[in-house]
Formats: sequence, C-alpha cells, structure tokens
Amino acid sequence: MTAVQIVIDIVQSGGSIYVKSGRLKVKGIPAALVPAVRLHKAELLALLSPSVPDPYTLGERQAIQAEVAEISDLPDKTVLSLKEQAVAMVAGYAGDWQRTADDLRVVANNPVLAALVVEQIMAPPQL
Repeated sequence: MTAVQIVIDIVQSGGSIYVKSGRLKVKGIPAALVPAVRLHKAELLALLSPSVPDPYTLGERQAIQAEVAEISDLPDKTVLSLKEQAVAMVAGYAGDWQRTADDLRVVANNPVLAALVVEQIMAPPQL
C-alpha cells in the first residue's frame, strides 16, 4: 500500500489526515489503516507537508553558518574549586560559620561542599 492509497482510503472512509506543526495528525480513520499509517509515516509526512522554498541563497546560508560558528574571544571565567568556593562562602558570611554551614546544607544541598565549609570553619585562622 502506498502513501497515496492510504490517504485515499482514509478520506473515502470519512476520516482525515493532515500535518500540523510538522506532525502527522489523523482523525476518524479505520482501525485497519492504523498499522499502514505507522509504517508509512515518513512518506505520508512528505506527501502532506507543504513544500516551502528556502528563503536564503547559498551565500546567505553560508554566511549564517559562519556567523554561528564564530568563537568568542572573551576570556573564560575562572572556575573555583569546591575548596575555593567553601573559603569564599565562609569569608562571605563574615565569620558566622553556623549560618554558613546551615545555608549551605539547606540551599545548596551539596554534602561535599558542606564538608569543605566545615573544614574551613575548623581550620585555624591564617595570619
């Protein structure tokens, strides 16, 4: 059975088949045609989809691809290690270590980072 024959059978049985937002939609089709629709889905999509001409010339398309492929020349942001994040967090709370640890456990829910913060709390102050 071809895609064209499937469409003819669906229409003759009172059902409908169409493409909406790139997806195949069917309504009121006979159950016997469901396997054929599934088997020939790609062909039905191609048959029922409106053919839209490409609005871009080859040169325009290549320019768009080149623009998208450009690499940023901005410097990468430095990524802090978990230990550096823990030190920054403890410093940010200006010595309120209990609040630091509590907030970290509740908000971040990161036990590894929480352990590093606790380690920072217990570490002797550096002079």
